Amino acid sequence: FGCVFCDKTIFGRKFRQHSPERIVDEMERIVKDFGPIDDIFLFDDNLSTNRAVVMDMCAEIIKRNLMVNWSCQARVDTVDFELLTVMHEAGCGEIYFGVESTSPHLLEFLGKKITPQQAVEAITLSRKAGMKPGCFFIVGIPGETEKDIDILETFIEQTRPSYVGFSVLIPFPGTELYTRTRHLIKTDLLDRHELWD
Repeated sequence: FGCVFCDKTIFGRKFRQHSPERIVDEMERIVKDFGPIDDIFLFDDNLSTNRAVVMDMCAEIIKRNLMVNWSCQARVDTVDFELLTVMHEAGCGEIYFGVESTSPHLLEFLGKKITPQQAVEAITLSRKAGMKPGCFFIVGIPGETEKDIDILETFIEQTRPSYVGFSVLIPFPGTELYTRTRHLIKTDLLDRHELWD
C-alpha cells in the first residue's frame, strides 16, 4: 500500500506471507509449549490482504480443532462479512483496524486509500460477526485542525470501538512523509542522542 508514513527503507515494498498451514503450526506450537493461552495476537497488519490465505488459515484452525482465542490487525478495505464470520468461527475475538484519521483530506495526505465510511462498515460488520473491533488513529498530521479532531471524536462516539489507540505522527527519515515534511521539522530529534537514552 502507499501510506506515506511507513518506513519502506527498512521493510521494503515486497509482501510475502506464510502459508495457512505454517501459521496454524506456529499457533499450535505456542499452545503446546506455553500451556493455556489467553490470546495469540497475529502481528501482521497485512493479514487480511490475501483473503484466500485467511480463509484457508481459518479452515485449518477449525479442521485441527485448535481451541485458542486469537486477534489480528486488518485494513478496513480488505474485510467483508463472510470473511469476518469465518474468522470469528475460527477463534478470532478481536480485530484492530488502522483507521489513522476520519477526515478525508488527512487520509489523502497520508496516502491511506480508505474512506471513513469503509471504517464504519468494517467496525459494524466485525461487531455483527461477533468480534470486538478496535481502531488505531494518528494525531499531529500536517493540516489537522480542531474540526478534524471534532470529526474524530464524533466517529468514535458513533462507532464505539472496543479499543482506541492513538499515535503521534513521526516522520521517520527514509519515508515519503519525511521528505514532504522535512521543512517543518525545527530540530531533527532523530539525530539527537538523548532521544535514545
